[in-house]
Amino acid sequence: MLFAHLVADILTIPGEPPNLLNPPTGCRFTPRCPWATEKCSVEEPPYVEVESGHYLACWHPLTEEVRQNELRK
Repeated sequence: MLFAHLVADILTIPGEPPNLLNPPTGCRFTPRCPWATEKCSVEEPPYVEVESGHYLACWHPLTEEVRQNELRK
């Protein structure tokens, strides 16, 4: 695969993407996220710049250690 070195660092979320015409309340990933809590289902998380030009919107962002463990699975 031409971009295999890039794909190896991407975590995937099982399940179907949210309906963009009728999105769920709160975080769009709540139905598919194993770390979702009640807060996720009622409040949309704000976008936070974690590095220059890199943003995330999550009430429970993964630490680098957890991310690396997920990549090893």
